[in-house]
Amino acid sequence: MKYEDMTAGQKERIDGKTPEEILEIPRLGCINVHTSLLPALRGAAPIQWSIVRGMKETGVTLMYMDKGMDTGDIIVQQSVPITKEDTASSLTAKLTRSGALLLSDLTADLLNGKTLPRRRQDPSLATMAPIIQKEDGEIDWDKDAFAADCKVRGFEGWPGAYTYLDGAKLTILESLPVKTQEQGPYKAGDILQEYLEGKHPHLVIKCSQGALKIVRLQLQGKKPMAADAFLRGVRSLPDHVTHS
Repeated sequence: MKYEDMTAGQKERIDGKTPEEILEIPRLGCINVHTSLLPALRGAAPIQWSIVRGMKETGVTLMYMDKGMDTGDIIVQQSVPITKEDTASSLTAKLTRSGALLLSDLTADLLNGKTLPRRRQDPSLATMAPIIQKEDGEIDWDKDAFAADCKVRGFEGWPGAYTYLDGAKLTILESLPVKTQEQGPYKAGDILQEYLEGKHPHLVIKCSQGALKIVRLQLQGKKPMAADAFLRGVRSLPDHVTHS
């Protein structure tokens, strides 16, 4: 409930109180649903970072709130696998459903007078999922193709995974890691010319290991489009993409 929607009596109960005092007002405590397996990925963006970091598993934690950031005692957790096809939106849908089911069961237990379990977090195992910055979306081609694809899927929507083509921002909307011959003239960030040839050309960019096939993209100032449509409409391409 937002402060502006509270009754005068409810506002009077919290005005002038410290965060710790406010958390002590509810008789049964304050409970939060967090979309990670705490103490991993504390912070604002656990779903996106779980994909960007290439994790194979995440989950949902129901926890008691305290004055720290996602540091409260754990009530219950449920793991959720991360597939190689998951994006920020698809994983959000999975975790939302899982969290809703856990919260429904917990509410039923509370109404039946059950005492909820609580387990303290191990701070030595904590990792952070900080607020995403716009510059986090830029792809580092010196990393492998899997890492680049994870960034495309994890930063779907915003800030988007991007690079620069002839000085214009190129946002990669959908991609696929592919294997390449590691021995050869190409270096990270190069556009692989052999994939541009033939009846069905593909836009493929070299990474430190493997390469990233671009499936859908959006060039700065243009509408999203399939990569093959982009290639049909462009007169020429540079030999490589660039950093900001």
